[in-house]
Amino acid sequence: MSLKLDILNHLKNNRPDWIHGGDIERLSFKLGYMASNGLRRCRELSNSGLIEREIRGGEVWYRFKGEESALIREMREIREKNEREKEAKNFNSTAKLF
Repeated sequence: MSLKLDILNHLKNNRPDWIHGGDIERLSFKLGYMASNGLRRCRELSNSGLIEREIRGGEVWYRFKGEESALIREMREIREKNEREKEAKNFNSTAKLF
């Protein structure tokens, strides 16, 4: 099994808890990999949208993203739409200055 899959399974088994980056490093080392490889795999998983990544006070935390409920998805989409509209409004008001 690959390190990436091991990490994904570890996060999935511990959902919805956030897992500290140090725990991922220890897991990687225990599986025979360099600790830094675990965090690199986590960044890749985060970029692909399979897990969430959060920085708190300079420390990194990860958790399995899982399936969103319809209500949560709808709320997220509304929030993202509002953010896009706000950015477009700010862009348009800035463009008028030039």
